[in-house]
Amino acid sequence: MELRQLATFKHLAQTLSFSGTAQALSYAQSTVSAQIRNLEEELAVSLFERLGKRVALTAEGQKFLTYVDQLLSLEAEAKLAFQPQNTVSGRLNLYAPSTLCVQRLPQILQRFREQYPDVQININTLHPDHVYEAVRSGKFDFAFRLAPPIQISDMVVEHLVTEPLGFYVHPSHRLANAVPFQLKDLRTESLILSEPGCYYRVALEKDAEIQGVQFGDVMAFENTEAMKQCAITGLGIAFMPEVVAASALAAGTLVKLDVQAVPQEMHTQLIYHKDKWLSPTMLAFLAVVRATSFGTELALPEKTLNQTLTN
Repeated sequence: MELRQLATFKHLAQTLSFSGTAQALSYAQSTVSAQIRNLEEELAVSLFERLGKRVALTAEGQKFLTYVDQLLSLEAEAKLAFQPQNTVSGRLNLYAPSTLCVQRLPQILQRFREQYPDVQININTLHPDHVYEAVRSGKFDFAFRLAPPIQISDMVVEHLVTEPLGFYVHPSHRLANAVPFQLKDLRTESLILSEPGCYYRVALEKDAEIQGVQFGDVMAFENTEAMKQCAITGLGIAFMPEVVAASALAAGTLVKLDVQAVPQEMHTQLIYHKDKWLSPTMLAFLAVVRATSFGTELALPEKTLNQTLTN
């Protein structure tokens, strides 16, 4: 089993195309086929199903991919370990949900790229159910989460900023100037919510269940920017983080409702594996994240990056 075979396997697992993998890796297609066949013979399993011109990972292939991610990540760490200790370069693999990609990450990335233009940054927004396994396998160096406080035994979790939640409507909505009211008063309203499984939607639905409230007309979105725009056009009441609504509140195109007994906040958090070797590039990114203000000043790291790199 060779590292080049593992790299070929991973690329094929991502693209599910022998021809595309061959072109991307500058191989003949027969070379890709031979490398995969050699892996399958060595492991005595089928890693891919060939369904005519279609290719799909088998259950064994999916299991093997987890190990391949770890092995390739370890290879990358080994190379980095022998770079000059003050070198900030290479690649960072990040996860962030769409809300943070729009509202929080640009500020961090701008500062980081200004200081370290040689670092390539890859950002993934895969389904959140797989985030922690991806961090454990080394697929992601860091993951940003918008969630209740997270505690995971094998992860380092850094709180970045508290995110207030609220209901937002166009100023012309009949409830825009209403006195404080209860969640039950929204039963007949058109609601604009995030996708099922989103942390703050789950929290809202839990409170609604406790209060015996069932919502009628609900539109669900994966993208909070779309939620905001729909609320601005008067399509309903959006329940979302205040950071999403901030620009519209300032412009007067949205107002916040005074709804009692609902989830009040979530938290933007950064996670990474506690046993992961922190390369100079990762340390540089951590320093920028910790030094970035999101409206609430964050404490600077105990050591500056230069101090850390010289120890």
